[in-house]
Amino acid sequence: MLVSTDPASNVGQVFSQTIGNTILPVASVPGLSALEIDPQAAAQEYRARIVDPIKGILPDDVVNSINEQLSGACTTEIAAF
Repeated sequence: MLVSTDPASNVGQVFSQTIGNTILPVASVPGLSALEIDPQAAAQEYRARIVDPIKGILPDDVVNSINEQLSGACTTEIAAF
């Protein structure tokens, strides 16, 4: 399994095939699969899993504070892994 979290990944170019956000077998290398994780999309999905369940339950200022705390680069790195 080859996994890339580089937003400018060229894994697909190396193997002359489109590699995306789903695990795909690499046609030119038997037994190898590849995945290119979009870090920004992963971070957005992570934030949604954390924040969406509390919207409407906790006060808006608390939800906004949590959103702000999850807006940094660390969240993107955590979500990509």
